[in-house]
Order: sequence, then C-alpha cells, then structure tokens
Amino acid sequence: MNRQTFILFFIACNITMIFLHIQNHTNIIRQLYRKQRNEKSIDVLKQKKAYALRTLYSFKNPVSIKEYAVSELHMQKIDLQQIKTVTFNGK
Repeated sequence: MNRQTFILFFIACNITMIFLHIQNHTNIIRQLYRKQRNEKSIDVLKQKKAYALRTLYSFKNPVSIKEYAVSELHMQKIDLQQIKTVTFNGK
C-alpha cells in the first residue's frame, strides 16, 4: 500500500467514525426524549389510577352510598315492619 492510499483510507475511516459517533449521539438523545415522554405518560396514568381508586373507595363507603340514595334517588329510610316478604311454594 503506498503512502497516498493509506492517508486517504485513514481519512475516510476517521470521517466514517465521526459520522457514526454523531449518529450514535443523536440516537441517544432521541431515546432520552422518548423515555421522558413515557415517564410523563406513566405519571399521568398513575394520577388517573389514584383518582379511580379514590372514586371506587368513595363508592364503597356506606355513608356516601346512603347520601347518594337519599339525595339523588329520593329514597327514604323504612322500618322493618314496612317490609313485606313474598314466598313461593315451589310447586
């Protein structure tokens, strides 16, 4: 290999390595942005999950169920004497 082709080969390898390094750095930055975007969406989903759990626990609370039944459904409290039972003979 003569000297001129060696120098051209060396320069071409260096330029290729520089471009590969720039591409690698660009890919790292792209992945960091994607990671940041995914972490933000995870935080939003965690907040939605927490809100859904709070809502579920409030629906399971007997006091809130009673308040909803009285205020929204206009139900009234009844005594046990007012309840009528229906039985079937099964014939």
